[in-house]
Amino acid sequence: MVGVGIAGLGHVASHHIEAISLNDNFELIAVCDRDQRRLEPMLPNVSVYTAFDELLERDDIDLVVVATPSRVHV
Repeated sequence: MVGVGIAGLGHVASHHIEAISLNDNFELIAVCDRDQRRLEPMLPNVSVYTAFDELLERDDIDLVVVATPSRVHV
């Protein structure tokens, strides 16, 4: 099982979340977004963070999807 984290919960992230949910080999573990309102509708078994560094500290995440606008990837 590949543990997945997602950074950025805008429109693009919804497509990634759907793809992850359709694949039995992946599990969405945690998400991160600076906007607290985007974090509120998350599933109860998904951890939420407003700081990207906190998401990266988890040792159960194998893959991070960067779903933020391209201009902020750096």
